[in-house]
Amino acid sequence: MSGSSGDASHRAGGGRWAVVKMFLYQSGGEVRCGDHIRFHGEPGLVELVIAEKVGNDAVDWYLTEYPGGGLMLNASNFGNVFLREKDIDEKLVFVSRNVESVSGPE
Repeated sequence: MSGSSGDASHRAGGGRWAVVKMFLYQSGGEVRCGDHIRFHGEPGLVELVIAEKVGNDAVDWYLTEYPGGGLMLNASNFGNVFLREKDIDEKLVFVSRNVESVSGPE
């Protein structure tokens, strides 16, 4: 079974609502940059969550090559790994949230 994504609504300027895609662990929690994870049992860290263009050519390239975005993680014995939404499965496990990346209630 693959992971899923959700859409978070945020109020944009002018009273409109903007929909921002987010990626979810199989446990249902949101994948966030800085999360400590296990990937195939190896410890790692989520380095980037790429859901929309950010004006950085190196990051935005992933959206061009992989519409729908994904996430970049770094795991022991794997190095950097890019996962598309359909690749998020039971092999990616949330361990803990990096305190500095917490921006509000979960």
